[in-house]
Amino acid sequence: MRKNKAAFRTGKPKSWLVKLKIGLEWAFLLSALLAVIMPFTGMNTFARGNDFNRVFAGTIHVSILQNIGKSPEEQLQLQNKVEEIADLVSPEDSDVKKVKTVHDYLVRNTEYDYTNYLNDTVPMVSYTAYGALIRKVAVCQGYSTAFQMIMEELGIPCETVVSDEMRHAWNMVQVDEEWYHVDTTWDDPVPDLKNHVSYDNFLISDSRIQDEEHQYTNWFIRNEDNTIQAAPKATSTKYDSLSQRDWMYSKEHP
Repeated sequence: MRKNKAAFRTGKPKSWLVKLKIGLEWAFLLSALLAVIMPFTGMNTFARGNDFNRVFAGTIHVSILQNIGKSPEEQLQLQNKVEEIADLVSPEDSDVKKVKTVHDYLVRNTEYDYTNYLNDTVPMVSYTAYGALIRKVAVCQGYSTAFQMIMEELGIPCETVVSDEMRHAWNMVQVDEEWYHVDTTWDDPVPDLKNHVSYDNFLISDSRIQDEEHQYTNWFIRNEDNTIQAAPKATSTKYDSLSQRDWMYSKEHP
């Protein structure tokens, strides 16, 4: 999916960093500085996620995208990788820790297909879980499809939601009988900063994801038969107030 180059994320805190980022598509030069300060701010170098190209989640259901143009051998390779990642968690881990482990793995090991996005040349494979997990390059559909596949392997309820208005896809996951939003795409900095993980869009409520900082709009689930259903309601605000440092360092929230 192609990002709208003019639609960088607004609504970040009005700091000098935000002002510096706005409109600076050539801000690769700031990566070194941001790599130092970002772990303590939770901010991404660029906003991203407004992806659109030949195929979009609102037209073709995200959960089937990993099957497009893939051989049985590639499908087996993908399934083996899903199982490998699922094995990173222990049965005694809490569901929060399991979800965080998968979230962190995707962000650390997948790179947003930024160069192709800028050139409007995103290949089909970047829309797939195969792109995210095997080639390690993807756009939002690839991230969200991969996340859902691993959640299903772990037996944790998960949905992929899409917003035609935003031209974006992300996930909702059920933890302790409550639904939360998880967006691994927007939690992965662009340009890529190795091993940096943001938790700005991790286990947050409907109210949090719609606020001035996040500004997500009009999401739903599109079924494989192309029908639309309402997304689950994420009413719990249990994790909304946790900071980047809380998720990174607190033993209470592993």
